[in-house]
Amino acid sequence: MVALANAVGPALTGGAAALPRQAQLNPALTYLYVQAPGQSPVFFVLGYVEPAAHESGPATLVWFSAMREVLRTQNGRLVGLTGVPQGKTALSWKPPAPAWADLLAYTPPSAVAPQAQTSPEAVVPFAPPSFVRTWDEPARYRFGRTDRVSLHPQRWPDLPNTVLRHLRGPLAGANYTNWNWFLQRSDREPQAWFALAPVAGVVQVVYSFQCLDADTCFHIAPWPLGQVALP
Repeated sequence: MVALANAVGPALTGGAAALPRQAQLNPALTYLYVQAPGQSPVFFVLGYVEPAAHESGPATLVWFSAMREVLRTQNGRLVGLTGVPQGKTALSWKPPAPAWADLLAYTPPSAVAPQAQTSPEAVVPFAPPSFVRTWDEPARYRFGRTDRVSLHPQRWPDLPNTVLRHLRGPLAGANYTNWNWFLQRSDREPQAWFALAPVAGVVQVVYSFQCLDADTCFHIAPWPLGQVALP
């Protein structure tokens, strides 16, 4: 966690309490806000998009830091990070993880924000989807690691304190009570939380809290918050 912050360098001064909206960013670029708890926020810039490896798979967004750290995301999920010992590469899911928008049609109405709810007759009983995740950790000489992951809708009042404090502090003003939340559970890795909202008519991840291991976690959000339509 410290290695990442030192390598990237803070985008803002003022430590963890710094407000990301104070950052002077180039409006012609697409940014990803990243903050490790207790550290200053930093920003990655979208460099390019890697096409999906197969027809049903997602494209990979490749983000760069000021010090050439490389972060990769697929549908809002952190799938690769270089330059830190905990960095993951070659991450894949079997079967492919379902599209976020598709999950909303199978989510109990009580867990779906009003603007994203479908008609009652369109909602079917929800069974949390599960899949096997595989990845490598080259810096640790660990390859072919696997876990089983499942996705569960969650009400915002049930979010962990570390997420709520961040939404009410550095990300104050976020419309998080109207976002659709999902908890990602793993039988091996730390839990993760994803917030969904429509941007330019497409449901996407607008905020997440994800971990590389129990001690290396990040608040992640396309920036400006809730306004960036990602490829």
